[in-house]
Amino acid sequence: MKKILLLILFLASTVFADIKWHGYDEGIALGKKDTTKIVMVMLEHKGCSSCAYMEGVVFPDKNVQKVINKDFIAVDIDTENDFIPDGMSYIGTPTFYFITADEKVLFKLQGAYHIKDFLGILEKVKAKR
Repeated sequence: MKKILLLILFLASTVFADIKWHGYDEGIALGKKDTTKIVMVMLEHKGCSSCAYMEGVVFPDKNVQKVINKDFIAVDIDTENDFIPDGMSYIGTPTFYFITADEKVLFKLQGAYHIKDFLGILEKVKAKR
C-alpha cells in the first residue's frame, strides 16, 4: 500500500511540475517585469494533506495549469524552511496570497478547494486586478 501511495505522489509531483513555481524574490521580480500577471503565493508545508491534495489533484488539472500559467506567477513557500514575508500570516496550510508585484494583497485564501471552485476563485482574483 505504501508503495502505491508513493507512486501516486511521485506521479502527481511530476505533473505538478507543469506549473512553473518560483521562490518569493524571483516571483516578485518576474511580477515587476510582467505587470499583467498576479503573483500567487502558496504557503505550504510537507506532510500537509490539504497541500498534497492541491498538488496532487488540483494543480495537475490542465485547465488550472492553463489559467495559472497565463495569468499568474506561482510562488511556493515552505513554512517550515523558507522565509515568510512580513504580513503573510497563516493559521493553517495551504494559505494563498494573491498580490501585485509591489506586494499589495489583492486576496487571501485559506485551505484546499476542488478544481471547479479553485478555477472560480482564480477568476474572481483576476477580476480584482
